[in-house]
Amino acid sequence: MMTPASLVIVVVTLLAQLNVASGHFSFIDMNSQIACNITADDGINWLSKPIMEDAQYSEWWMHGQISCQSEAKGSFALPANNRTHIVMSSRIELVPPPYGIGKGYTPTNPDIVLTRQEWGKDFDDPGNTLRGKHNIHAYTRDDTAGCALAIAYKNRAAEVLPEDLVIFTVIHDCVKRQREPIYIPNLPACPNNICICAWLWLPKNSGARNFYMTPFVCHVTGANMDASPIDYDYAIPPRRCLDPKLCK
Repeated sequence: MMTPASLVIVVVTLLAQLNVASGHFSFIDMNSQIACNITADDGINWLSKPIMEDAQYSEWWMHGQISCQSEAKGSFALPANNRTHIVMSSRIELVPPPYGIGKGYTPTNPDIVLTRQEWGKDFDDPGNTLRGKHNIHAYTRDDTAGCALAIAYKNRAAEVLPEDLVIFTVIHDCVKRQREPIYIPNLPACPNNICICAWLWLPKNSGARNFYMTPFVCHVTGANMDASPIDYDYAIPPRRCLDPKLCK
């Protein structure tokens, strides 16, 4: 059974991150992101900017970008019962097309995951900086926290409420690299082939309570005709899980 993010307020305020400009992170896809200014590198429109725990609903929900869906030029494909990749970075200049506008990935190979020995244990070590280019507040390999993808079966971001979001994929040790493979479960098709999705990140080593939420337009491809609709009445609220092997 898929899990709705009806308790997203509780979940996303569990952890936080320091306010270091190079340290902020976000899902990056300039084609589908709901962003009032996709090239912003500071201020409220910068989707890599953390959302503080005392933010008003209009500021934290959809990162305050809810009125800018018209700026999205396309949609992110979610292949049902299959795998795809998401790309994450602090700025669109640090990833190449079609995700960003950079000449390549920074660091060069976005798929490498450092070993615990290579990762290090301090702020400036290769793991926490993704080899010198970022700051993910994971001083050791075990400090990587978690991010999730959620979907709402509505066409317009302005109509989506927290109880509409369903978390369908969780990466328990995110962020550990820039490009992350994800599995898409047996999701039903979107109405009119348009859904609203969100990327959520809970960093671990934090100085102030905050979180991340990046909205984007999405659609499900290859959906089975018999895929079950989302059953909100029997959904399981999200919860913190320190050991994925013990969480069912």
